[in-house]
Amino acid sequence: MRKTTTLLPRLAVMLSAAALLLSGCAAKKYASLPFAPVQESNYETVRYWPPNGVETTTQIGDAMVKAYAVAAMPAIVVENTVQYVAHYRDDLRMMLELEPGKFELVGHDTAGGRYFSAPSGIKLAYESKGAFPDPESLQGGIHISQSGATSIYWFWSDTHDASLSAAPPILYTGTVNERPPREARFQRELVYSGTSQSSLSLLYREFLDQRARPAFSQDLKYDFTPGTMIGYKGARFEILKAGNTSITYRVIAPLANDAR
Repeated sequence: MRKTTTLLPRLAVMLSAAALLLSGCAAKKYASLPFAPVQESNYETVRYWPPNGVETTTQIGDAMVKAYAVAAMPAIVVENTVQYVAHYRDDLRMMLELEPGKFELVGHDTAGGRYFSAPSGIKLAYESKGAFPDPESLQGGIHISQSGATSIYWFWSDTHDASLSAAPPILYTGTVNERPPREARFQRELVYSGTSQSSLSLLYREFLDQRARPAFSQDLKYDFTPGTMIGYKGARFEILKAGNTSITYRVIAPLANDAR
């Protein structure tokens, strides 16, 4: 009985040590960092068409001048496929893959790093018998640290932090991805409606999220002779010639800067 009593605590200690050893071997080898989404409104700006001073011809029914909001998002362009093998755990390797494309800035970490989202996400496959079968697709992309080091990042479904695996140097070029804002924004335009005798007709209209707002449309008429200067809501343009199919003009000033 004494021998049995003495061995049990020793056996428990040995089992605990073995469990700790196994858990250490199975520890993950990738990193985790906080992810804070970018505020798209910080990158919004207003674009105007056409440029000031340029002689422009527009067909009847088309916009003569317009002002519209865009999100000018920082982005990187990756020309080549990125693929490499890394350790998921000490005892398990994984293959990570990214397809080429334009990766838009979507977030920051707390140390000055930036997250650029891959249009088609990333592929992650675990090693099995020397191969990497059945890759799974995950939301992710490229993380660039403040020092310029590159990693592939991804998200598990049960966490808000980003998981990262240091990558070999990834070649990329910086650019801007200009697109409509995700939140509804106004677009304003003046449309050429034609002429009747010495009168020139325009239609002013506003859009919200690509839909016309009838309460914010207005028919406009102006006396017209070649060289006439006309305007509305800050826009000023010189009419060079106008007919029942098209109008030629030169913008002096764009629509007022209130397209947001």
